[in-house]
Amino acid sequence: LLDEAEEWLWGEDAYKADAVAAKREAVLEKAKELVPEYFEAVEKEKKATEAELEAEAAAAAATAGDDDDEQREDRIHADTRKLKFADRFRLVEKNKAEGTELFKGGNIHHAA
Repeated sequence: LLDEAEEWLWGEDAYKADAVAAKREAVLEKAKELVPEYFEAVEKEKKATEAELEAEAAAAAATAGDDDDEQREDRIHADTRKLKFADRFRLVEKNKAEGTELFKGGNIHHAA
């Protein structure tokens, strides 16, 4: 079956997209007739994976409301810019100085 399809690909009609798509469907149908167990197992695995993903999405949606404000704020204000080393280090030193100032001022919650 596959050897015949490969030979066809080297033929003259294989340059047409419609012909290739039709040949692919024909080969797939023949394969489904020859080994239906395989395709049933693939379909069962696909459904199981989809169900697992839906369960994970539901669990994530359920716990999404449990985020505290600080974690959400950290995600929103995360710095993802691409900076040169010197610029990044300057920013780090500035953040460190700000944290030290907050800590010395007694605002321990925001210093971390």
